[in-house]
Amino acid sequence: MQPQQKNDSVPFLAYLSLALGVLFLSISPLFVRWANAPGVVTSFYRMLIVTIVLGAVALIRPKSFSIGKAPRIVWLLLILGGIFSGIDHALWSTSIGNTFVANATLLNYMAPLWVSLVAIFLLRERYAWFFWPGMAAVLIGAWIVTGVEFGNFSSISFQGEGFAILSSVFYAGYFIISQQAQKLTSVIDFMLISSAAAMSVLLIIILISKTPIFGYSQQTYLTFLIAGLTSQLGGYFSINYALRHLPATVVSAVLVLQPVITAILAVRSEGEGLSALQIIGGLLVIGGVIIVKAAKKDRPKEDSFVSDPA
Repeated sequence: MQPQQKNDSVPFLAYLSLALGVLFLSISPLFVRWANAPGVVTSFYRMLIVTIVLGAVALIRPKSFSIGKAPRIVWLLLILGGIFSGIDHALWSTSIGNTFVANATLLNYMAPLWVSLVAIFLLRERYAWFFWPGMAAVLIGAWIVTGVEFGNFSSISFQGEGFAILSSVFYAGYFIISQQAQKLTSVIDFMLISSAAAMSVLLIIILISKTPIFGYSQQTYLTFLIAGLTSQLGGYFSINYALRHLPATVVSAVLVLQPVITAILAVRSEGEGLSALQIIGGLLVIGGVIIVKAAKKDRPKEDSFVSDPA
């Protein structure tokens, strides 16, 4: 009876981990606002905290890491993934400071669309016919969320909605690279190296733009710490733990709630309001992503995790 109890506890822990992961990732955009610092700085400290924590684990328990014996191609993939992640975070965190949190999150959630397009035209993967209606729903929904009127592109904020869309493109590149890299190494190895690479990219951006990296309040540094431990470290570890014990289809379906929860939290905590039309646009984006994911043929038994880099 004892082994049975142990087995029964795994799904509960997996679902609990999934719920925490979605919550941590949903709060992530709000940390950027609460930090009262440039978004790129907040992202830098998040990556720095993850690198320090996992680096300390590597020193204390070196057997937990196997990256030292990995081929050069694995190192290349991890570093390249980190570069894409750093650019993604820089664009995404900047967009949050220039538009509504809900807008930036919903538009960033277009990343699975770009991944699917690369899979179709470069990797020659097959998708069902309803992929294209799903893609149309994502694009139309994104257009509605931005509030752009036909013939009036001046109503869109390039550093707001524009950066959010660009960040989704770089996140798609990060996902494609990380999907291959995680087949060759562990999640811990991947997070340590890619986080260090992303941190380096963000530091370069900060230095080039002459953005202050020090001199913030104690509350801001505390926000950096909490964001790094929860959204960056806790969020990704929680989701990946859930993927080890639950079907990827279940995890992917629950992750769709992330931008919805973020939008609700933004309305409650930031006083942001979305029009009825923008809510419809957000539902189109989410529904289109679900259709795009479902359209893939000959899906592998285990899919990798796709969500915002938040």
